[in-house]
Amino acid sequence: MHHIFRWTKLAALLLIPFSLAGVNITNIYENDCRNERRFESWPAAAAYFSSEEGGCLRFEQEKASLSGTLLAFPLDPVKVCGKRIQVSCQIKGEGISNPLRTYLGPKIMMVCPMPEQVYYWDFSRRYGTFDWEAATLSVFIPEEAKNPSLAFGLQGCTGKFSIRDLQIKTIEESQTVRLPTNSGKAYGQKTKFRGVMSGHDLSEASIRELGETWGANLIRYQIVNAKKIKFNTFEEYSSWLNQELATLDRLLPLFRKYGIKVLIDLHSGPMLQQNNLLHNALSQNPTQQQYLVEVWKNIAARYANQSGIWGYDILNEPREDSYVYRQDGGDDWNGLSSRVAKAIRELDPNTPIIVEPAMVGNPEGLRAMRPIEVSNVIYSIHFYKPSSYTFQGIFTPQKQALRYPGTIDGKEYNKERLRLEMKPIIDFQNRYQVPIYIGEFSVIRWAPNASEYLSDLISLFEEYGWDWTYHAYREWSGWSVEHSDDPELKSILSEDTARKRVLLDAFRRNRNPAAIPVR
Repeated sequence: MHHIFRWTKLAALLLIPFSLAGVNITNIYENDCRNERRFESWPAAAAYFSSEEGGCLRFEQEKASLSGTLLAFPLDPVKVCGKRIQVSCQIKGEGISNPLRTYLGPKIMMVCPMPEQVYYWDFSRRYGTFDWEAATLSVFIPEEAKNPSLAFGLQGCTGKFSIRDLQIKTIEESQTVRLPTNSGKAYGQKTKFRGVMSGHDLSEASIRELGETWGANLIRYQIVNAKKIKFNTFEEYSSWLNQELATLDRLLPLFRKYGIKVLIDLHSGPMLQQNNLLHNALSQNPTQQQYLVEVWKNIAARYANQSGIWGYDILNEPREDSYVYRQDGGDDWNGLSSRVAKAIRELDPNTPIIVEPAMVGNPEGLRAMRPIEVSNVIYSIHFYKPSSYTFQGIFTPQKQALRYPGTIDGKEYNKERLRLEMKPIIDFQNRYQVPIYIGEFSVIRWAPNASEYLSDLISLFEEYGWDWTYHAYREWSGWSVEHSDDPELKSILSEDTARKRVLLDAFRRNRNPAAIPVR
């Protein structure tokens, strides 16, 4: 027999604190999900207890819907805000279909209402049929969060999703941040560098056009495993990396010649898993984490104090949502990025170090970011909000085009709404007095009124004094400002587009800081 149930509030749950090496860990909930008496009745058919395989919590959907079958699990703000939440369990899938939208599917999701908006952080979803396997979700809950909760279930898909052996812990590190005296905001008070991310065409003619005609003065140079080579050993990865750096060595004189500074962007980290968006899932293995340190010791020794190098972007879009704290395990991103930065500083005392937050570079990731205690660190954000607008039509067919300004995801988007989405960046800059760099931003070329969206973004970057690079220069036609707004014209370049004019207007300020900024 199936029994429908709900979870109760955490007031009556386990509270078992203990401490390891300055880390306070508290078990706030534990349930093997194998005994139906652990649950109270649930008025709607969100989930049921199944006695199969010793017992589990099961969600089932025969018809996909956007509302789905979700079970809300409230968290006590007093116990969880300002701490990392670590959720671990076993999951099983039976015929879970591809979702109606990319962000839907089987859910283990943190719902975190903030004063400016609600944040949703999800685990690495699985589809199809798979046997019992471990699943984790690791999220920092900001101090300002209001009534956070966990959501479990199925949304926008069909199939069966089962959970057992659920544990929820809080992890709190006791550490005081001491910023070096020369890490202050003065570096970023006025935008100085405006440029692009590198693409596939890096001929001298293309670099000359970028520098002389367009007026860009910065390129975020992607070191990316574009061919998706499988590296079985760190030695194989290192060999590939040295070949990529040799290519950069040949290009550096050209970038210098045409007045373009280079940011070395490690887009594909050593022995790390990447998804189709090139997010780097951090390894929890201490040996593999050390690989990232060794890579940057090699790069720093190679380029220390070289003219033309603007900075070191130590890892593109890191993600640690599967991080599990263990006494002898790997560091979280705060700890690992600090180790990398300190290793660089031993070899190169001057070149700026660029660090992105672990939530794949998104602004909300700064809520959990601790500034690094070395000099000349710049904190980088990637901004594609709202993604329903900027990514429209890329992964799924678009029935109706979304327009900016306008109603998107139930919210009215305009310049002030974009400013609100940037609040975590602004708060971080003001709190720690550190420089900010927008490493990526873009909008798909067929999005209606994309030029006004870009203009509003750049205007905000300039207002707050952030350097920035557009994604991307002669990479994929979808992001190209040299292709028309027609999605069918994939190979025909246009001499002039409204989006290109926005960039060129902004790049004029590289030559003449008093030039009229984009509006």
